[in-house]
Amino acid sequence: MKPTPTRPLRIALLATLLAVPHSFATTIIADLFYTDQGDGTYLYELTITNNCPEDLFTFDFVDAPTDDSLLGPSLTIRPGFDGDYDASAPALGFFGDTEVFAAGQSYDGFSFVSSAAPGTAFTLFEGLTDTDFATGSVNQVAIPEPTAALLSILSLGLFGLRRRRQA
Repeated sequence: MKPTPTRPLRIALLATLLAVPHSFATTIIADLFYTDQGDGTYLYELTITNNCPEDLFTFDFVDAPTDDSLLGPSLTIRPGFDGDYDASAPALGFFGDTEVFAAGQSYDGFSFVSSAAPGTAFTLFEGLTDTDFATGSVNQVAIPEPTAALLSILSLGLFGLRRRRQA
């Protein structure tokens, strides 16, 4: 078979793609759900979804607050994992103890309390796989206070009853 002029170009392109380090930023999803505790503190609950083709060994927030006295003592960590908050660095991270963040799986059960308001910290992450660093943004999602949610449901119910009576 006679090589076509595009074959060397394709081979060169493939070699270039294989030589460039891959970033798994778009395939690791970090959802941080927060609840305003009403006293200047926030409860954060983390879910990590690893959709990249490799296991993730570490997950670190790169913008944890400095000297947050609530954060360390309030850490809740899923069994099989470990975590740590270093107030002087500052660094907050989770890593496998007897488990890893396996490819294709989601992990919850990580939580902490902080005085850092949403959007001011815990917005960026980095992690480590066998062959690469993963970096990305954290999705911060507000969880309404139970009383606010209850009031919303009750007002919708009353609105529905009022509309039914008018009909």
